[in-house]
Amino acid sequence: MPLMVSWSRTGASSPRGPKRPPSPPAKTTSRSRFLRTRMPLILTCLFLTFAFFAVTLRLRSPGDAHLEVAWEIPFGRPLAVSDEKILVANNGDHVAARSVRIVDTSTGAASTLPVPVPDHASPAGPGIAWTEGEILTFIDKDGQQATVPVPPESSPLTAFERAGSTWLVIGHPKLHGEESWSGAWTLTCRSIQGPSWSISLPGIPVLARAGTAGLLVGVTDLAVGPTSRVYLLSPDTGQVLWRMELGPGFFRETEFLPSGEILVSWSRGVTVLSFRGEHLCMYQSKGTVVSAAADAGRIYVIEARTEADSRAHLKAVSRDGCTVWQRRVSLPGAVRVRGQTVLCHQMQKVRAFSAHSGEEIWYYETGKGTTWLLDSGVLWWDGQILKLLKYRPGPD
Repeated sequence: MPLMVSWSRTGASSPRGPKRPPSPPAKTTSRSRFLRTRMPLILTCLFLTFAFFAVTLRLRSPGDAHLEVAWEIPFGRPLAVSDEKILVANNGDHVAARSVRIVDTSTGAASTLPVPVPDHASPAGPGIAWTEGEILTFIDKDGQQATVPVPPESSPLTAFERAGSTWLVIGHPKLHGEESWSGAWTLTCRSIQGPSWSISLPGIPVLARAGTAGLLVGVTDLAVGPTSRVYLLSPDTGQVLWRMELGPGFFRETEFLPSGEILVSWSRGVTVLSFRGEHLCMYQSKGTVVSAAADAGRIYVIEARTEADSRAHLKAVSRDGCTVWQRRVSLPGAVRVRGQTVLCHQMQKVRAFSAHSGEEIWYYETGKGTTWLLDSGVLWWDGQILKLLKYRPGPD
């Protein structure tokens, strides 16, 4: 009788492979149920958070400001501009000498000058001045005219009032002729009433400012470099109270600060001096100084790599010479300080920065035209209308 042995098919021999236990029915966990029910709420919260930060960033970012118009003059073409006055001619008047209005910058009040004025007339202290040949003509703020003889090739630098008299400051070559531009020059200070004094300078007197400390004169000497220096002179006698060698570069600007200090800039640097001529702080530029301003704590300078380079930076420099902040700006540029606001004029735009942090507060698109930053506001001329725009209040 055959032997019967019990056996079973192994997994290896099964054509369908090993049998697997049936999968239990899918169970919905509490975690997946939470995600499915709460996901719309989570997405909504994320969207609202994103929107909040976007709006906050928008509110904090600078905006195109609307500047209030203080005054405007239609069909007025500016011939010369200063913080106190503007010489304005009619657009259609293209003769060598023209009828000109003198405009008070802060108020816009205008009066027509009694005589025709040439295009090369310029503001000079409390009036305007120009030279024709060897005659200098000066018209004061009240419209009174005076003429004085001057040497050939004279240039009026400024005028000031002192002890009831008006003094004219004139620069002219010591020797007549084209070659004298690189030699010594003479600075003459002449009272309309007659008295005068002169001083010889080793270079061209570029700019003069009169203040309580004396008469500041900036000089560029083309024969050696060029190099620049600044003088403080006695307005009464022309005596040199002090002089300061600035170094290589062209003289840029000098002014009396409200603190009583003196700001001086040249193409290679900026310095703040005491009224005695002592260095209080200095910034030496590795590029080219385009414009500079200062307050009681810092120097603000627009610096370009080269004069032909459109890339520039506005820098805030502490009194110990360290850069506190800097912002990229475009050329041409000019900088001015009003309280806690640093104003920068660049191509078709005026930008306002916090003096403390450098954060941009607002900007104003000037568009095509010519723009000046003045004490009283933004002066803008579009080819037809001359207008003064008030600055917006800065940060506290």
